[in-house]
Amino acid sequence: MIYAIFLRGINTGKMKLVMSDFKNILEESGCLAVTTIQASGTAVFRAEGDACGNLREIIETKLSEHIGKPVHSIIKNFDEIKEIIDRGASLKSPEDFHDYIMLTAGPSVFAEILKMHEEIPYLEGERLLEGRGYFIWTITRGSTLDAFGSKVLGSVKFREKLTSRNLNTMQKVYEAMQNHS
Repeated sequence: MIYAIFLRGINTGKMKLVMSDFKNILEESGCLAVTTIQASGTAVFRAEGDACGNLREIIETKLSEHIGKPVHSIIKNFDEIKEIIDRGASLKSPEDFHDYIMLTAGPSVFAEILKMHEEIPYLEGERLLEGRGYFIWTITRGSTLDAFGSKVLGSVKFREKLTSRNLNTMQKVYEAMQNHS
C-alpha cells in the first residue's frame, strides 16, 4: 500500500533533518520506494500492511534518536490524500487567501480544535472545514502567524496530534503517490 508520512515541526526551527537522512531512516524502518517531498519532513513510500501502527512507532523512535528530540508523525494512505486534494480543489479560495491542510491523529482532535476556534477571535474571511482525519484552514495571505491556525499549531496540547501543510505541498504529495501506483 502507498502512504505519505508528515513529520511535525521539522526544519521550521530547532529540529533540523536532512532529507537524505530522513529517506535512509524510512528505508531502515522497512519503508520501500521512498520519495521525500521538499525539505518539509514529508515523504511517500510503500509498505506492507498498516503503516499507521507499529511502523509509525518504529519510524518515530529512529528519527527521535537521530535528531535527539521527540519526533511526531501522521501517516495517511492514498485514498485519504486523494479525498483531501479533491476537497481542496473544490474550495476555489480567492487569490489573496492560503489553504492549509491540518492533518490530525484522530477524530476527537477536530472537536477540541473547533472548541478552541470558537474561543479565539478569527479574522475576516477565515474559515475552518472539517474532513476525515484533517481539516482545511483558509486564511488571508500575510495573516498566518497572527491567526487561529498558528495558535493551534503552537499549542503543546496538539504537538502529537496535529501537523500542517499548504495545499500546494499536498498536491505534490498526491502526485508523488500517483507515481508510486
